[in-house]
Amino acid sequence: MNQAESVRQVVERARAGDQVAMALIDQTRQQAEKGNRHARQSAKMIGQYIKKHPPSTMAGDQQLSVNTNPAA
Repeated sequence: MNQAESVRQVVERARAGDQVAMALIDQTRQQAEKGNRHARQSAKMIGQYIKKHPPSTMAGDQQLSVNTNPAA
């Protein structure tokens, strides 16, 4: 499994509610902010994947509301 596939899996697991995947993404972000070279690359790839593959707003045939305002 390559890094792009690992990123895809962890993001999709986090979207499905996997708290371990959420924590992994959070720890990666924190390490990237501290300057860890590998974490910076991973965080960049996570961000790129999320931007390219936004969360679905459909559940079956129902349109879901997605709150994009983190202050709300």
